[in-house]
Amino acid sequence: MFPTPASSRAQSGNIMVYVLLAVGLLAAITATMMSGGSNQAKDAKAATAATDLKAQLNVLIAAIEECTMNYPNQDVDLTSTEQKNAPYPINPKDTYFGVDAATTDEAAEIRCPGNPGGDSPGHELHAKIFGGHVGNFAPEPPAGFSPWVYYNGADGVYVMTAATSPDPNIKRAIMGVDALYHNCQTDVTDLRGIASVNMSSDVTPGDAGAKTCAGGAICFRYWFVQKASSLQNDTGGCIGTAHAHTPPSDNP
Repeated sequence: MFPTPASSRAQSGNIMVYVLLAVGLLAAITATMMSGGSNQAKDAKAATAATDLKAQLNVLIAAIEECTMNYPNQDVDLTSTEQKNAPYPINPKDTYFGVDAATTDEAAEIRCPGNPGGDSPGHELHAKIFGGHVGNFAPEPPAGFSPWVYYNGADGVYVMTAATSPDPNIKRAIMGVDALYHNCQTDVTDLRGIASVNMSSDVTPGDAGAKTCAGGAICFRYWFVQKASSLQNDTGGCIGTAHAHTPPSDNP
């Protein structure tokens, strides 16, 4: 549906619904995070950051899920090496794209497999999900956060952002969003004062190593698909020992 103006408007409308829902969650997030007294200003700042983060995530969820629903047959030329979780988009850096491969796996570079709006020979079935040509732009990260990155591999499919800002409200914002989801759907990895750790058990095409959460960062992931090989997956409720949820009661 992306190539036509009418379908583009429909997609934009669907994404806007998710954005409005995120805005509507502001009261719920604020009520959860407000502790009263002299902390109200700090709580309000964290709640605002959480709402921004949730709004961004909703845009990504809407765009990626719409791709899979509109093009469930994806691109039949993809091999099992390139496509681990059909019909989700493959990684933007995948060598399948040749000279069209992105230099990063940022969500802004995702292409929808099956969408016949691609911009280069051999990749006509991989139109970009975001960009001015379709009227949808990838959300800019809130202050203190990295751009969202995308992963499709042996462990499943996720999007992830990271924060290295010393602002104490950053972690509180992340935990506020994390609390809205089931343990199996999101995870928080707090590496402040700790070295980098692997976030994937495999190396995807176009990468030199496994996906990581950088040392000193706090990483937040949302899973579209999670498989047993995931480093976060655990028989004790999808909270793996390497990437356990940080208790909401912890100090920022």
